[in-house]
Amino acid sequence: MKKTIPIIFLIVLVWGMAACTPAPKNQNQAAPQPAPPQAQENLQPQAAQPSISDYFPATPGSTWSYQGAGNEFASFTREVLYASARQAQIKEANGGTESASIYEFSEGALKRVYFQGESYQAVNLLAQGFKSNDSTVVLKEPLQTGHEWTTGNGQRKIVQTDAQLQTPASAFTNCIKVEISEKNSSALIYEYYAQGVGLVKREFIDGGATISSTLEKYQVK
Repeated sequence: MKKTIPIIFLIVLVWGMAACTPAPKNQNQAAPQPAPPQAQENLQPQAAQPSISDYFPATPGSTWSYQGAGNEFASFTREVLYASARQAQIKEANGGTESASIYEFSEGALKRVYFQGESYQAVNLLAQGFKSNDSTVVLKEPLQTGHEWTTGNGQRKIVQTDAQLQTPASAFTNCIKVEISEKNSSALIYEYYAQGVGLVKREFIDGGATISSTLEKYQVK
């Protein structure tokens, strides 16, 4: 809401501006030259770079539904139940079981710090307290092609930052594509994240077999 400046303040302000008006310059003095175009361009504010939280919305009530192919449990839903300044508790259900996960944003990384399978009660673990049993770094800055990091059970690498996907939910561009390789496994997993949406697709590829979960609908609050 705009504030109305008191009349007296306006009078004082105008008086002060008049009092501080510099004396006319010598007519023979050369007028200052405008900055070169390149210098003017450098003065323009730089656009903020997307952060991890832009690719993993964690607002309570946000939901995602994924259409599965290749396996009966590839379809699943995800919902943010509770959130704090740095953590979010998320429920996933695939028709056979429900699980609880807690993700944490810290030091330029998104880490899953807790996981419990067979979790059917929506207990607020953020308020109640929990013992961390996981340390999987899901995403890590800088969000650039070629950046890779080690997790507890393998490697993750950003292989693309401009991936395009057509899903039942929508068409997405400039997705971050992460390649996941796990110890003692020849399979590769690919996850795609869209800015403002989150995970839009997951692919599990092992030899000639592919299992996928693709975003069908979502609501980010």
